[in-house]
Amino acid sequence: MFDRALARARRRRWIARISRDPRARGPWWTEILAGVALSYTDCCYVEIGVEHGTSISVVAPCCAEVHGCDIADRSGGMPRGARFWQMSSDEFFERYDGSPPHLVFIDGDHAYEQARRDFDNAVRILAPGGTIAVHDTSPGEDETDHTLERCGEVWRLEPELAGEKLTFRSFPGLTLVRPG
Repeated sequence: MFDRALARARRRRWIARISRDPRARGPWWTEILAGVALSYTDCCYVEIGVEHGTSISVVAPCCAEVHGCDIADRSGGMPRGARFWQMSSDEFFERYDGSPPHLVFIDGDHAYEQARRDFDNAVRILAPGGTIAVHDTSPGEDETDHTLERCGEVWRLEPELAGEKLTFRSFPGLTLVRPG
């Protein structure tokens, strides 16, 4: 009896949207992004830099509208119902015609200048009260460390981000920002 009641409650509540086989979960930051997405009613999610589709596949079930952008053809890694934009992020932000996103995840080109442009462009299209998540903001402090190379120069952007900000310092880092 209790199990059936719990199952019904899960179907009606947010927990049903993130209850999934542990093998389907992505890295630690994807669960944080999914939680942020669930904090918005009918969340519109934009991901810059889709790669294998891991992050977008974890977050998409928590959203009403999903967009992914990558310069390479990553359409095969996109979840059902998501719109894939194969182009540079600069072009994506110029052409974007979806709803104002509540959550934008920036994990594309790892050059400082591009990450800065992606952040500024995301602020321009963000829904009021929306969140921008910037990946690779805490690679470690040793410049000879191989992890720094993997994160590129995105870590340089983190101290410049203005607004309400929370940075998770576990490698490779994730910074959540609500621009002010």
